[in-house]
Amino acid sequence: MLTTHTDRKGRSKLVEDYTLPLTARRCVIHLFTDMAVIDITPIGFALCEIAQGLSTDDVLNATDAPLHIPSGEIPTF
Repeated sequence: MLTTHTDRKGRSKLVEDYTLPLTARRCVIHLFTDMAVIDITPIGFALCEIAQGLSTDDVLNATDAPLHIPSGEIPTF
């Protein structure tokens, strides 16, 4: 799925609990945002890549849901 990481008010679109009804559960496995590439795994959101010029902390601060950070260097796009 392709989306911005935050809404117009700067709030994270990646949240732990949904507030709107879902039309299709477990259909999306990759999220592509303007900040990062994130996989949806059985353990939750997993950070795969970060946009050039951003840090892991930038992505963490813009994400309300728990985000698994792999060990080692995270590639940029």
